[in-house]
Amino acid sequence: MGRPVLKVVTGLGATGAALCHAGADKIAFTGSTATGKKVMAACAESLTPVVIEAGGKDSLIVDADTDVPAAADAALWGACSNAGQTCIGVERVYVHEQVYDEFVDALTAKAAGLYAGSGAEIGPITMPSQLDVIRRHVRDALDEGGRALVGGLDAVGERHVQPTILVDVPENSLAVREETFGPTG
Repeated sequence: MGRPVLKVVTGLGATGAALCHAGADKIAFTGSTATGKKVMAACAESLTPVVIEAGGKDSLIVDADTDVPAAADAALWGACSNAGQTCIGVERVYVHEQVYDEFVDALTAKAAGLYAGSGAEIGPITMPSQLDVIRRHVRDALDEGGRALVGGLDAVGERHVQPTILVDVPENSLAVREETFGPTG
């Protein structure tokens, strides 16, 4: 029998440390930047190849020649699937000025029809502490001159966050610079 092609192991820091020294052919890690640095350093000791996904502000670019309805669907799905708690979820959208109005209209119409709640299209935020992060990012975006076309500060509840579409958000705001990990875009 040959060696397995892929094994998935989940766990906390001790599990990751053990994996780094277990002789794996390659390690893929998803988690925090701080832990990602430790995994990378441990893998460097044995020259074990490693792929790190440590969060970010994943963007979607909508160019002038795009299929606008398809792009709006992709942006909304990318931002709201798994209640926005996906490491490669869409958190920023940059739209060419030629299709900007059409795209924003399509996106807001679709987002306004979604609902987060028990039995709804969008489930709960799994880490209660993340609600404060989402709230802080939305508040900062609005305080810095951004506008909420759907959702907003009131969209952040005790367990669920309603879809929130922000526009005119300055590049220096928290909502653009830091990972939000919620159904906002």
